Amino acid sequence: MRIANSSREKNPQRWRDLRRDRITATEIGALYSGKSIPQLYADKHSDNSFDSPYMQWGRYREKKIIQRLMDEIKTVIDSNDDLFSYDDDPFFLSTPDGIGSDFVVEVKTIGRKLDRLEEIEAAGGRATKADFAADNILGYFGQVQTQIFTVPKPLCLFAWEYREKRPGVTIPNHPVENIDDLFTPGEWHFVRVDADDDAIRECKRLGVEYRKYVPSEPPKIPHSLWELQGEIESIERSIAVLQSDLELKKNTLNSIVMMSMEPGSVFEYPLGSVRYTVYTSRGKLDTEKLEEVLPGANAAIKECTRPGKPVTRITVKRRREGE
Repeated sequence: MRIANSSREKNPQRWRDLRRDRITATEIGALYSGKSIPQLYADKHSDNSFDSPYMQWGRYREKKIIQRLMDEIKTVIDSNDDLFSYDDDPFFLSTPDGIGSDFVVEVKTIGRKLDRLEEIEAAGGRATKADFAADNILGYFGQVQTQIFTVPKPLCLFAWEYREKRPGVTIPNHPVENIDDLFTPGEWHFVRVDADDDAIRECKRLGVEYRKYVPSEPPKIPHSLWELQGEIESIERSIAVLQSDLELKKNTLNSIVMMSMEPGSVFEYPLGSVRYTVYTSRGKLDTEKLEEVLPGANAAIKECTRPGKPVTRITVKRRREGE
């Protein structure tokens, strides 16, 4: 069922709000690709948003690919940016890229070859879940299956274009009879929104244990954090370059001294002194040998050890392009 006033372009805030409170075809695809449900839940309820040049390119090419697909199959396809919900359970949403008479269209721009889907296309066949897995795009399979249910249409045309602009299209099979089959029993208690105890009732119906997942509230960290982290990384890169140059100069100095002097010697110059000293290596405590010689010594050392100062570690990692 099409949701009124849910256009991604015309009503972006409503589009995002609806997606945040339910589960989307894209997120089901992420589960197919291996993302954990707790991580998915945490991502949905964080303030983070992510866009990349690849995603922007995909949106730019989308309508052009659909137009070429229409020219090839001689069928009208309406471009779409509205949300659709599954009639039997509005919790499931999708935004297919195009809608035809008896099919939906999902468009992807891809930077590597899809060998198995190319074979299917050349043979005029329909791709299976195994074919998508063979090309390592199983997440796309979960995504298009959800679109089939939510629009609803019996088929999905999965159209792709390599970034060298070579087009391809294939039709995934429709191997599941019920949207429940997209999940294994027991996952519902993480995924469903627990409004009016819906999740509890659904778990009882499915015969699985209900365990509510409550993620910690993400802290409100200002955007300046990422700017500061960028400055830190820039300084660290500069330090690394200087450190490399420093090590090179130290090694050069040591080589000159070792070639000109004997260990233990020292020479005085008007500019200073040069001393060539060879230090003996420090020994390391062999705890196993110590225990053999003095049974219980290791325990005694631990007993006499004073606690050190507490260590605070803060790790900040910016998301890189393509992650």
